[in-house]
Amino acid sequence: MNENLGSNQTFELIIKLVEVIIWPLCLFVVLLIYKQHFAKAFQRLGSIKADTTGISMVFDQKIETAKKMAQQIAPKPTQKSVADILVADENLNHLPFDHLKKMQFELENKLKTFAENYKIPFANFNPIQLSNKLKEIGVISIQNAKLIESFMDIADTADKHMTPKHLVDCKTIYDAIQL
Repeated sequence: MNENLGSNQTFELIIKLVEVIIWPLCLFVVLLIYKQHFAKAFQRLGSIKADTTGISMVFDQKIETAKKMAQQIAPKPTQKSVADILVADENLNHLPFDHLKKMQFELENKLKTFAENYKIPFANFNPIQLSNKLKEIGVISIQNAKLIESFMDIADTADKHMTPKHLVDCKTIYDAIQL
């Protein structure tokens, strides 16, 4: 009778072990079988930022969206290489992020100059508000205002880890802005 009791406990122990292991094992098998599909899906997602304001696309997708807009405004711009951009400005310490911030500063100054020429008080406006004001009075196009807003958003989203390719893409967007 003790043999029967011991065999029942062993059988129950095996069943409990299978119950615990079966779901992780099934998940592992599914991931293994469909790993290429999952990898492609995650690549399409790009960078995602989730916070209290919700989920939003981040840097890579913002750049791609702005590049498409830039190509509509100025089709096939001459694209500079990273080396050309770095050589053009020796004062920065060769970080793509620093170059992007310099472009952002230059764009802000161009907007202020434009506003000054049209007697718009720019002191109370941020660059996006200023471009919208210029759009309202017909000085810049709607597409151009959207491109300025996209560029400023990209520049604000960027961090010190941006790549030289990102810089080239940002330069393409910047060059398409018509001021």
